[in-house]
Amino acid sequence: FRTLHSCCYRSLGVSEGELLVGTAGDTAWLRKAIDDESVRMGGRDSDDDYFNCPSSYGPAEKALAMWDAARNRLCPLERVWSVCHRTDTRCPSLDEVESVVTRYERAKKRDGRIDFCDLLMKFSGRRFTGDHRSPFEEVPPDGEFPVLPVWLHDEAQDMSLLTSLVFKRLSQFSQFVYLMGDAWQAIYSFCGADGRIFSNWPVAKEEVLPTSYRCRSNILAKANTLMHMGGHKQRAFSAKEDGGHVE
Repeated sequence: FRTLHSCCYRSLGVSEGELLVGTAGDTAWLRKAIDDESVRMGGRDSDDDYFNCPSSYGPAEKALAMWDAARNRLCPLERVWSVCHRTDTRCPSLDEVESVVTRYERAKKRDGRIDFCDLLMKFSGRRFTGDHRSPFEEVPPDGEFPVLPVWLHDEAQDMSLLTSLVFKRLSQFSQFVYLMGDAWQAIYSFCGADGRIFSNWPVAKEEVLPTSYRCRSNILAKANTLMHMGGHKQRAFSAKEDGGHVE
């Protein structure tokens, strides 16, 4: 049982002190790298902390969050910035965001440091070009990995384009590959996930679980009503137990 990040970490043979993990020393390095003594690095490996871009984040922290999302999507930084700019009145300018990212990437290259997105990019064969308009290029993938007969990917609706490339490489020689997930629970799009990757994965067989063991019938019926209003079709399973109260 491993995360995709830990698979890449092990495969690439990352040396001690190479990976930026949010220690006090890493924060000091980051502040020097981007010339900003207010920036914090704690939580950069946490979906529900860093990527949410809370209002307490300064411009540099928001810029780095956008950069993580752009790399997970493998899309230009400007595309992520444009969404943030429309929804955040205190969003830094695109020039400011690109300046922070440029300083950050130069410092990593100079000092031999990598972050969690770099792990995925190196393993899947992607590299930052240095040009924010066309930021990523395909390169030979790095790292060796064990060939396992079976791979099971849980919570597959939370894959980003980048993590999907990692999983495709890990499982390319496997005899059986299973993806388990629920596109209705794809809630991490703000940090680069895309539930459509799971829904559209080419498969030989697809099975929808017939029974919900989590929600009773009244709760499931109410949820179906709400989701239907959002353009989704009725769920293809029923509740195991009747009852349930909705306020």
